[in-house]
Amino acid sequence: MKTAGFTLVEQIIVILILGILAVSAYPLFQGKRGISEYTYQARLISALRHMQMRAMQDTRSSTCHWFYLDADEFAPTTSQNCAAPGTADNNAPDYLKAIGEMANDNVTLSGYSGTLYFDSWGRPRNGSGAICSASCRIILTGQAAPAVCIESEGYIHGC
Repeated sequence: MKTAGFTLVEQIIVILILGILAVSAYPLFQGKRGISEYTYQARLISALRHMQMRAMQDTRSSTCHWFYLDADEFAPTTSQNCAAPGTADNNAPDYLKAIGEMANDNVTLSGYSGTLYFDSWGRPRNGSGAICSASCRIILTGQAAPAVCIESEGYIHGC
């Protein structure tokens, strides 16, 4: 009765199977395959919801919590004055902004560009009044193209 290990044929078959799996799985680990776009989508949703909650909590008529969206960045703005939206705030916390990062990952924003704020009901607005009459769709384009939708009543979600 033989109680030795595996035979040479069994070992070769296992090595061949591992080699085939390694060759087929290698391309999956090479690129980001759209992961950065979905990461920016989650960050944008979080930042927009944060600004929306701030606007709903701070209901003074003299303040507006502006948010800036451009082709390669998003961030709160430097202004809280409802008459002037301001520019992207480099001093905003990192979890609320993506300034200079998206270009490095070849991700761009499209669909809506400019500034917006949320009123005390959480609805999106710009300097001239209501926006997103049906919904605003902000598309993050790279290897994948996830989007962020802002509905007219203020619901922010991935779409």
